[in-house]
Amino acid sequence: MREAPKRLQWTFKSTKTWLIAPTRLIEESGPDGREFDEAMLSITEGDQEFCAAAAEDLERILHALESVTERGESGGTR
Repeated sequence: MREAPKRLQWTFKSTKTWLIAPTRLIEESGPDGREFDEAMLSITEGDQEFCAAAAEDLERILHALESVTERGESGGTR
């Protein structure tokens, strides 16, 4: 996963569920995350360059996760 090319900083958390989100979105959501929807809307409406970078990164992150899963299923290690 660390090898996945990234243009933005990302937060990866695992509790009851997994969270993969741009760190900026997490930070703008407030300490308890209650402002997540508002932060997402603000970024979406106000920073299309950030959104494009996030979409590009997410595609690469998902591809890297897919590769890890495929290696795990085939028994290969790296």
